[in-house]
Amino acid sequence: MTDSTTFEILAEQVIILESGGDQSNDSEIEVEDVVYLLKQSSAEIVSSGFLKNNTFDTPFQFVQEYAGLQVKKDTELDSLYVEMPGKPVALSMNRGVREVYPNGNPENSYIPIEPGSLSLIKSTLSGEVGFVPTNTRINFYNLKHRPKSVTVVLTQSNPKDIGNSDEFHMPIEFQLQIIERVRKIINSRSQSDDTNNSIDNRA
Repeated sequence: MTDSTTFEILAEQVIILESGGDQSNDSEIEVEDVVYLLKQSSAEIVSSGFLKNNTFDTPFQFVQEYAGLQVKKDTELDSLYVEMPGKPVALSMNRGVREVYPNGNPENSYIPIEPGSLSLIKSTLSGEVGFVPTNTRINFYNLKHRPKSVTVVLTQSNPKDIGNSDEFHMPIEFQLQIIERVRKIINSRSQSDDTNNSIDNRA
């Protein structure tokens, strides 16, 4: 296992474990059902930790990288921007948007600017490129030479906002914790079904 994963990969691991480790064993458990439980369990832990603390001091972060995003021009404002690729965590100093840089060139990462402070920071950019995120896009300042594309790295607090096959980073120990949590839910439901079937058979 690595810290880079998807909810579909985690779901497949759950199904394999529930099938006794036999990948060829046909399982009655559907991947979509397990993905739902994984996201639900992850969201519960996130809401009890990350959102309450509003800080990066948490057991894990959903860090997602969006590469190859096209930089567009707003002709009315005469400015360059890129559409916001996902829903970042709402934190001060725009920390939900972790990084923005020219595609394949992370060492030239742009400088985050907090909304409302642009007039104060303009003079200190000194030729560096700055960015200000909004709900729908990321606006650039001092971006004189438009790159073909950029990469945006977001911290996303809600697992439900992440696609089933979208890659994100999660420490291995947390992956194992979520997998075991979902397995307990599945086994609890299975035992409940067995009990109900036993009652029905006696009726």
